[in-house]
Amino acid sequence: MSKRTNNIYAACVLLLFLIPNVYAIIKGKESFPFTPAPMFGHYIGDKSNFYDFVFIAEGEAGKKPVLPQHAEHKNRLAIKRFFFDRVYGSVEKNSPLWNNEEDSKQEFEQRLSQFFKVYFKGLETSGFDRIRLVVKQYNKEYKETGSHTVGTFDLVTKHFTQEWHKNQ
Repeated sequence: MSKRTNNIYAACVLLLFLIPNVYAIIKGKESFPFTPAPMFGHYIGDKSNFYDFVFIAEGEAGKKPVLPQHAEHKNRLAIKRFFFDRVYGSVEKNSPLWNNEEDSKQEFEQRLSQFFKVYFKGLETSGFDRIRLVVKQYNKEYKETGSHTVGTFDLVTKHFTQEWHKNQ
């Protein structure tokens, strides 16, 4: 191959990686692999908060923490990462890794209903009629600083109802 052909190939490869990144920068939204953010890296400062989701089955049988089950997400951490990234969304305003800024209450409830229908399909439900979704907040020492109920999934109607910031 000639030097000119090599330069053309090099320019094509460079553009192949550069154009999607420029698009992500201009649009202001990022997604893997076109992002400068490390896979699970983020800045942790003195006032950084951490969040955890708790799914609680409730009914005549009492209350019991439960975990969603799905063949693609076999462990607790994988499910929580998937849920936070693809279903629930970022708690940070204008997060570059979340694409639903115009989300309505109805769209949110529909998305959560679909998640619960699929991920809790195999849950033993005798004695339970709902699953409550709670978000817990922790400080950098991992001490709980607050929690709130996001909403409840009715196991009979298969519908999620948002109950934002209901005290525990």
